[in-house]
Amino acid sequence: MASFGPTFQPYHDVMNAGGMRWMKEVAKQWLGSAQTPAAFANFPKDLSHPPRRWAERFFNVQRWTDMPRGGHFAALEVPDLLVQDLREFFRPFRRAG
Repeated sequence: MASFGPTFQPYHDVMNAGGMRWMKEVAKQWLGSAQTPAAFANFPKDLSHPPRRWAERFFNVQRWTDMPRGGHFAALEVPDLLVQDLREFFRPFRRAG
């Protein structure tokens, strides 16, 4: 239960500090992650839809999937799609290791 409270931190920050400040603070944390392979699964009914070009500024984007359905709680709504995408992303790393 200790992790429940921090999960609401981004919502609190957006509502109280403004979206731009929150995005800048999060971006500072991401600057060191450009070497780590990343994957993005974009669900049509999610809360936000960042453009790929924006993600590529901060991450080493190896997989970008525009999902046919699902939303903010994709793991509950369309678990089959999410699991398939995760497997496809990690498959090359399993072979290499």
